[in-house]
Formats: sequence, structure tokens, C-alpha cells
Amino acid sequence: MQQTDYERRGYLHEDFHLFHLSSALAEDTAFHYHEFHKLVFFLAGRGNYIVEGRTHVLRPYDVVLVRQGAIHKAQIDPSQRYERVILYISPEFLRAQSTAASQLDACFRLPADGQSFVLRPEARSAAAHARCARGGGAEHGLRARPARAGADAAAAGHAGPRAG
Repeated sequence: MQQTDYERRGYLHEDFHLFHLSSALAEDTAFHYHEFHKLVFFLAGRGNYIVEGRTHVLRPYDVVLVRQGAIHKAQIDPSQRYERVILYISPEFLRAQSTAASQLDACFRLPADGQSFVLRPEARSAAAHARCARGGGAEHGLRARPARAGADAAAAGHAGPRAG
């Protein structure tokens, strides 16, 4: 998809901007792009997120990765409350905070490598917890947390759900 065919939306005048939105969308959002990376933490509602021509059916707690310049839009059921936390983050800020051992912008390269634009916590929790437990990410303040109950907890070697 060519950027010239779509509107640039949103502006980022700082390293990052985090905000929480909860509303019903009255109209369909048009395809657009940003000059920064965006993460959408989908909390509630029903709908799809289309990124670079690929449609992803959303589930609560999905994380949508939208890299700088990617053409995207949300298709949300207007009869449902659409709740999400959105993080706009500067690619330059991520690069400046990265180290040789920890490339913080790596998650935005995953979709370019043919992987999904949506991270589903239960699908990756065991591997992510194992990485954190071995120390990966600790220099950036990331710590391992117990996996959810069920197969993920058993795979990660944790006893059960976490309170809260």
C-alpha cells in the first residue's frame, strides 16, 4: 500500500504518548498512517484491525503492532464499547534506548518478516516468561510474571493464576 494514497494522522511531539480510550465508534475509521510506531492494547469490544492489507480478528488483551508508515485501520462493531490503551512511540527514542543486547524496536520488524501484526498473550507467554526469567529484558526493567492458569502455566512451570 502506498502512503501517498492515505492520510497521515496523529502527531507525536515527545518521545512517547500513552492514552486510554473507551467509546463506541460511530463511523468506520479510514485507512491512514503515522510517522511513529503505535501499539494498541485491545481491552474490550469486537472487531478487526487491518494492517498492511492483513485483517486480524481482535480478542481482548491482543496487542496490535503498527510500525511507522504502515497503512492501517480499525473495523469495530459500533454496538460494542471499544476499549483500548494506545502507545505512540518515536522510532528514534526506541533506537536511542536500545543496546547491542536488547533492540527495543525489534517487535516492529516482526511484521516485516511475515509474522503477525497482532501479539496474543497466551500464544507467546511461555516463551516470553522463559526469556525474562533468563534475564532477557531485565536491563530495561522487564521482569518475568507468572503465566495464566492452564496449559500456559504448566508449560512455563508456574502453579496458577496471578491475583489482580
